[in-house]
Amino acid sequence: PTQALYLLNSPFVIEQSQRFADRVLARTDLNEAGRAELAYRLAISRSPTPEESERALDFIRTTTASLEKGSSTASSASNGAWSAFCQSLLASSEFRYID
Repeated sequence: PTQALYLLNSPFVIEQSQRFADRVLARTDLNEAGRAELAYRLAISRSPTPEESERALDFIRTTTASLEKGSSTASSASNGAWSAFCQSLLASSEFRYID
């Protein structure tokens, strides 16, 4: 449990998540689904399942919309949503544990 809390609250992990999101968003040749797949490949070395991909895109859309309502610009809202998504991958048990 301590490790999971660290991955959710650590300023270092938050900064790394932002950098991870910047790396994914820099791929302008990819659409949103392609970026989500890239994030999965970079974090956990596999492609997302269709369900995971759908949930990721829903999360990014709803988080972006929520952040836009709270005085963020569209660009910063999108960056914030992608950063949160990337942090969730880094905090996942699949990232933390080797089978």
